[in-house]
Amino acid sequence: TRILFHLIAADSETPVEDYQTIRKELGAYNKDLLKKDEFLFLTKSDLVEAKGLKEKINKLKKLNPKLSVMSIYDDETLIEIKKILNTIIKEKGGV
Repeated sequence: TRILFHLIAADSETPVEDYQTIRKELGAYNKDLLKKDEFLFLTKSDLVEAKGLKEKINKLKKLNPKLSVMSIYDDETLIEIKKILNTIIKEKGGV
């Protein structure tokens, strides 16, 4: 495993705690996983009001600056995710 992807639903009432739980469980399983490159995706952004979404983004970016927001109903966000994935593939020589 070279890179970890975490997907957290934007409609969660506790996305920060969700992310912290993921990190805690990874560390309990294998501390080396905490050293891996990781990307955080806030999904279902279409289900949250703009103000609430912005608050969640700000909080999560403090924990992981590699945060991206996405919705399957927003082609622009999907294009951005595709760019991120293509960049990773190029940098890593294939994942």
